[in-house]
Amino acid sequence: MRKYTGLPCPGCGLTRSFCAISYGQFAEAWAFNPFGYLFYAAALFLVAKPLFERLWPGCGARIARAKWFPPAMIAMVVAMWGFNLWRWHAMGGRAGV
Repeated sequence: MRKYTGLPCPGCGLTRSFCAISYGQFAEAWAFNPFGYLFYAAALFLVAKPLFERLWPGCGARIARAKWFPPAMIAMVVAMWGFNLWRWHAMGGRAGV
């Protein structure tokens, strides 16, 4: 990403954020990338999805077909890019976290 655009990747810091949440280091996780919380919640959902499917058959498919799901995914991508551009600008145009 940086090679072609000069901008850091919108997902930069997500892995470190995810790991920090796992260790209970919530402030550090937020500093790495606030979207780590969203991805952590999604991962927990995916881990629990087989249990949800057993208790409420078809619940996962209903969520994926919900009218709000595609716009929510687009909004998340736009928000990540917006955050990335804000972070890049706040760092004075330097790439990296």
